[in-house]
Amino acid sequence: MVVLHLLCGCCCSTQLALQVDHKSYALIFGFNTFLALLLQTILTLVVADERGLALPIPTQVGKIKMQLVLQFYLMPIMCVLTWI
Repeated sequence: MVVLHLLCGCCCSTQLALQVDHKSYALIFGFNTFLALLLQTILTLVVADERGLALPIPTQVGKIKMQLVLQFYLMPIMCVLTWI
């Protein structure tokens, strides 16, 4: 299942790279990585910090599992829709 997720991410990145000027690769993929890190930091602060939701660890793990399941089902659908 994880391999399918990584394969779809690779396919989506390839499709994006095919449609973007080669001079813009660093800007686009660097911004994508920065945005992902920023969102991960914000989510960690909201979910785990005492000033945020302060969810207990079992609840956090359950939410992460649910998010991963949604990603594994939605990512292939999104990849297929971009190829159409």
